[in-house]
Amino acid sequence: MSAEPSQQPEEQVLSGITYKVNQSMVRRARPSSPLITFFKTIIGVSVGLPVFLLVAPLMYVIMLNRRISQRSSAIFIPIVMPMMDKAFSKVKVELLKNLHGRVLDVGCGAGGWLKYFEKATFITELEPNSNHVAKIKQSVEVFREANPNVEVEIVTKFVNELDKSKPYDYIVLGNVIRSPRPASISSRYRRRPETRRKGCFSGACAKS
Repeated sequence: MSAEPSQQPEEQVLSGITYKVNQSMVRRARPSSPLITFFKTIIGVSVGLPVFLLVAPLMYVIMLNRRISQRSSAIFIPIVMPMMDKAFSKVKVELLKNLHGRVLDVGCGAGGWLKYFEKATFITELEPNSNHVAKIKQSVEVFREANPNVEVEIVTKFVNELDKSKPYDYIVLGNVIRSPRPASISSRYRRRPETRRKGCFSGACAKS
C-alpha cells in the first residue's frame, strides 16, 4: 500500500511571514481503478512510443533553429501553462500572498502569473521572446480591468539587459528557475543595501 502524502503543511518563516504549503494544495487527477490504470498504461505506451519516436527528431530540429523554437514556444506555452496553473494555483496564492511593490516577472511567457500580483504597484513583464507579446498584452488588458491602479510594462529583453539602477521588491521566476540563476539575478538588482529586500521565486520565497 502506498503511503499517502503528508497533509501537515511545511512551514517556512521569512522576514516574519509564515508560508505553509502541503501536497493537498496541489490539484491531482482522480485516481482510477487498477484495471483502468493498467489499460491506460498499455494504450499510452503503444500509442505514445511510436509518436515519441516520430516527434523527437522533429523537436530536436526545432530546438536547433532559434526562430522556429521561439515561434513554437509562443504556441505551446499558452496551452500548457494554464493546465499547470490550475494544478498549482493554491500553492502560488500562498507563496505570493505577501508580494507587493515593484515586481519583476522574469520569463513571463504569456503573462499567466499576472493575476497573482494584485498587490503590486509596478510590474515588469520580462520576456525576451517577442512572439509572446500579443498574448502578454491580452493578459495585461485583463489584469488592468481588475487592477487599474497597477502600472504594467512589457519588456522584450533578457534580464541582464535591464536597467540595474531600478531595483525591485520581488522577482518572480515562474517555471524558468531552471534557466537563470536566482542568486545572480537577486544580487544584480539588489546590490545596494538600501534596496536589498525580498526575492520571491517560483518554488519558494527567499530573502535576498
